[in-house]
Amino acid sequence: MTEANLVDLPVEILHYIFRYCDAKTIICRIGAVCRRLHNVVDQYNQIELKFELDWNMYWAIEKISRANHPDAVSSLSVLHGKKDIPHWTIDSFISAIRSFTNIRHLSLCYIEYKQLHQYLKYASTLRLVSLLIKSGDTLNRDTYSYISVVIEKSNLRKLHLSNFTNEIRYISWPRGCQLTHLTIKSCNYNQHIAILQQLPNLHTFQLNTVDLTQDSNPDARLNSQLACLILKDCSLSIEQLKLLLSNTPELRDLRLNLRYKSLDSIVQIYNWEIWVRTELNFLDKFKFFISYDDSSINGIDLHSIVLLFQTPFWLIEKRWFVASEYLFRYRYNRTISLYTMPAIGIHYCAYNELTINGVLFTNDKYYGVKHNEGRYIDKIESNVSNGILQ
Repeated sequence: MTEANLVDLPVEILHYIFRYCDAKTIICRIGAVCRRLHNVVDQYNQIELKFELDWNMYWAIEKISRANHPDAVSSLSVLHGKKDIPHWTIDSFISAIRSFTNIRHLSLCYIEYKQLHQYLKYASTLRLVSLLIKSGDTLNRDTYSYISVVIEKSNLRKLHLSNFTNEIRYISWPRGCQLTHLTIKSCNYNQHIAILQQLPNLHTFQLNTVDLTQDSNPDARLNSQLACLILKDCSLSIEQLKLLLSNTPELRDLRLNLRYKSLDSIVQIYNWEIWVRTELNFLDKFKFFISYDDSSINGIDLHSIVLLFQTPFWLIEKRWFVASEYLFRYRYNRTISLYTMPAIGIHYCAYNELTINGVLFTNDKYYGVKHNEGRYIDKIESNVSNGILQ
């Protein structure tokens, strides 16, 4: 039986392997092995480049200027690691990356808005599929105008504006916009409706919360084709949440991270069976993480909370499994959490910076748990005799 060497693999398999390698490994190492692998690398056009720019950025400019095949770069990520970088060095970098005309995925992180405008001018010349912008600065209206131009001129499908709040109203959505994924920080109810109206192809919408204030117009309704809604840090009441979801009857995937001020609020969601059947009858995936912080928590029975979610609708028909957790962060600061399993949202809950202990009830068993940075680091089956936690 002969042994197969890397150099003997078909081009298609080698290109598939390249997807798991960084640009330096592909170009400088694999491409330097032999003539055949050098030629295989030359044929690859899905290279991802990542640059963290600081005072010493000349190496980046030099590396770009030496790129033999700039059309091979399909993804570019730029992070301004330091502030007060000389403008002329940033200008040189932006001038250098203009040779990359095949960029389809662009990420711009923590860039001052003056430089961001230059990057967005460059982006408007590309046929982008996805654009991600994270900014530490307050952006002005000109920035949104540049973003609008990029959306209009590109083939954009995914737009990630993680720091953007109500300023989303300054973005102009072109007629027939093909955007399918949108991520923003927050918006008000009327803007939420406007986005769904102007983006008929939107499939996934992710944001922290929707602000339902006195200025909201609850009569502004529509039947959106949105399939996935993600609310990452929301304090809407159950009735407000129902109002929001009434606009998305085609929803198939719902993910909620909710914060409430009373224990009654976190268990109100159990009686959603009739509402889901009538209003969200396409809903297939439902993940939620609900937390309640109060020093007055006393005599909590986790089993009685989870029991509400053990009806045939939850367990058999939908297969949505719920767990409850009692966390003691400090002596007088305790948290009750209720969430679907597996706990996809636990990493962005309020206590993700602490190492804390707690008691978890799931699958009819109690566990002693320890969290660190929002993730389980220990879980041991425990014997809780009366089920009441003081």
